[in-house]
Amino acid sequence: DGSGMTGPRVNIFALFAVAILSLVILPHSLMQETVLDEDQFVAAAYLMRDHLLYRDYLYFQPPIYPLLVGSIGNWLAPEQLFLFARLTSWAMASGCTLLMYLIGLRLTERQTIALGLAGLFALSPFLMASFGSVRNDIMPIFFGLSGVALCLNGLASDRWAGRLLLLSGVALALAVGTKLSAAFIPLVVTVYVISRRSGRPWNEHIRTRILPLVLGGMLGALPILYYAVQAPDNFFYDVFLFHLSDAPTRWYRFLGRPETLEPGMILHIVLSVLVQDPAMLAAFAATLLGLAIALAGRLWRDLHKALNARGGYLVLALLTAGFALSAQPIPHLVHYFMPVGPYLLLSGAVFVNWLVDRY
Repeated sequence: DGSGMTGPRVNIFALFAVAILSLVILPHSLMQETVLDEDQFVAAAYLMRDHLLYRDYLYFQPPIYPLLVGSIGNWLAPEQLFLFARLTSWAMASGCTLLMYLIGLRLTERQTIALGLAGLFALSPFLMASFGSVRNDIMPIFFGLSGVALCLNGLASDRWAGRLLLLSGVALALAVGTKLSAAFIPLVVTVYVISRRSGRPWNEHIRTRILPLVLGGMLGALPILYYAVQAPDNFFYDVFLFHLSDAPTRWYRFLGRPETLEPGMILHIVLSVLVQDPAMLAAFAATLLGLAIALAGRLWRDLHKALNARGGYLVLALLTAGFALSAQPIPHLVHYFMPVGPYLLLSGAVFVNWLVDRY
C-alpha cells in the first residue's frame, strides 16, 4: 500500500491486558500519599481562572501542566480540582502503558515482549510514584513517549511520514513545555531523524522527514511562546534563572538535606532505584548482559544490524542522553530521573529481543 510499515499488528487481547493494567493502577493514583509540592501545581492550575501565569503569580516550571489541567478544570468546582489533577495523572500513566506496548511492538516485533514492557512500566515502583502525583512528572513522560512512538512509525512509513513526524514534533515540544528535564527527548529524536536518510536524496529527506518534525516542534512551542511574550522577564526568571540561582540549594540546606547537593547523591539515587525496583534492575541487567555477550563474542556487527533495523539506537541514545541531563540539576532528586525510566525498560527489551533472536 506504499506505507512501508512492517511488523505484527496490535493484538486485541494485549489491548485488553493494557486496559486491566490501567484499572490496577487507578486505586494507587487516587490514594497515594500526597507530597510537598503538589499544592503548588494545583494552585498554579486554579489561579489560571482569573490570572495570567507568570505575570500575576510565580510558577517555576514551563506552562503546559497548569495550562492543560487548569483549562479543563475551569469547568469544575475548586474543591474538585485536586481529584481531577490526580485523575489526569492516572490517564497519562494509562496512556504511557499503552505507548510502551506499542513502542515495544515496533522495536521487537514480539507481542510477549511488548506486553511485558507495558506490565513492567505499570508496576514499576520507581515510576508509580508519578502515576497519581499532582506534579509535572508523568505528563512529560507521556508526551515524550508519544513523540517517540509517532517518530518510529513515521520513519517506517512512506505515505504517512510527514503527518506522523509533524505530530511527533508537537508532542516532543509539549514534553519540554511541561518539564525542562525532558529536553533530551526532542534533541535525540531530531538527530536520529536527520541520520535516518536511508538512501533518499537530502532534499527529499529534509522535505518529508526533517521539516515536518521541526514544524511540529514549532507548533507545540506556541503555548510556551505565548507566555514568554506576555510576561518575558517573569517567565525567564521563573523557568530558567531561578533554577540557576542559589535559591534551591539554600532551600534544601534549610530543610536539612545537604546530601542532595553532593555529586555522590547521583550514585545513591541510581543504586536505590535499582535495588528497590525489580523492573528497572531487570532492564539494567538485560542491557549489560547484551553488551557483555556482544563484547565477549565479538558480535558487534550482529548487534549493530539488530539495533539499526528497528530503532534500537534511538532507545540507547535516549537512555544515555537522558541520564546525562537528569544528573545535571542541583539538588539531585529522584524525580529528575523519572523521564529516563521508560527508556531503560525499552533498552532491556531491545537486548532481550536480540538475545532471543541470536540464541
